[in-house]
Amino acid sequence: MKLKNISLTALIAFSTFTIASCNKNELINLVYGSTYDSLKEIDYTTLSTMVNDGYSFILAITSSSLGCGCWSTFKNQVLTPYQIQNKVLIYYINHNEFYDSNHKLLDTFGFTITQDPGFGLFDKGELKYEEKYSSKNYVFSKSDYFVEYMSSKVKLPHILYISQEQLEQKYSGSEPFTLMFSRNNCGDCKYVLNNFFPNYSLNLNDGNDYLYIFECEDAVVKVGNTYYKVREYDEDGQLTEESKIRWQQFKDDYGLSTTNNPIYGYNSGYVPTLFRIEPNGADKNGNVIKDGAVYFNDTISKEGNKYVVSDSYYTNERKEHLSYLSEIDIPVLKGLEISETDVTSYGEYASWNHDAAEKYHSKLTKAFLDKYL
Repeated sequence: MKLKNISLTALIAFSTFTIASCNKNELINLVYGSTYDSLKEIDYTTLSTMVNDGYSFILAITSSSLGCGCWSTFKNQVLTPYQIQNKVLIYYINHNEFYDSNHKLLDTFGFTITQDPGFGLFDKGELKYEEKYSSKNYVFSKSDYFVEYMSSKVKLPHILYISQEQLEQKYSGSEPFTLMFSRNNCGDCKYVLNNFFPNYSLNLNDGNDYLYIFECEDAVVKVGNTYYKVREYDEDGQLTEESKIRWQQFKDDYGLSTTNNPIYGYNSGYVPTLFRIEPNGADKNGNVIKDGAVYFNDTISKEGNKYVVSDSYYTNERKEHLSYLSEIDIPVLKGLEISETDVTSYGEYASWNHDAAEKYHSKLTKAFLDKYL
């Protein structure tokens, strides 16, 4: 997200099954997956946000006792192998999260809460399937039953969150890959994650390559023998002064800024930024970056009685380097005049409304992705 005189991620998927009123043959589109080796634990507040924001995801609920063998079997012998093999992201929540401090049951979002483990598959924020535990329900204990069940319920993801360690391994390798830098608290990132990718992902299948997403809020840097989060916040929710320096260094190191990447970097570096990487085993910027795209982050200025895009990733100077632009009939955005009704003003600042800017940026990003996925 660009802080500008115009300012304009993940979540993802899990499984379950009790038949609700819907078309059984319509697969749930799990937009986002992961390359993570372990399940992701969430709390009740995060679950509420995912449901209210209309995500499709897989959720497991622990048994009331984490030491229960039925939960450990389900987690370690069924869920984790399925996640790793199929590149999904499975969330799980502690059974006790559904109760307040007085042990009063909170909104269960359609789940039947018992002492036993459970799991469910959400489709656009609604619990479409729920599976209740019993010793004879083999989806909780036998991996092959679970795999068969899931194959009839979900469309597997081709947009994968990747850890920093796994990302470093990709830069150290030789296989080309496509990457997006994102932040879960960035408004521009949320827009593209919630509005562009759910539709775009419908056409991705086994013949397509993967798009990897790196969540920059999880980035760490080693200073001496100590690891620090790249982005740390003070009590007012602002980046600390030390973190501002680390964040800029991160963007410089990975080529988001023009410091080490004058062709495909953009000013000081913004998210969401997408790159096509052809690694050489060492570098993270410079010649390993072969193409790029930036969603939103345009600067809007008022010139007389009209509003124009006064700065953008998409300029005449950069156009010749963005090969995918030849596939679409979109003008460069810098210099584009936009309607006053598509602008929100904040005193001397102005921003291009997302729904108006999206008409350009979604076509640009689609052309980039169509070329490499």
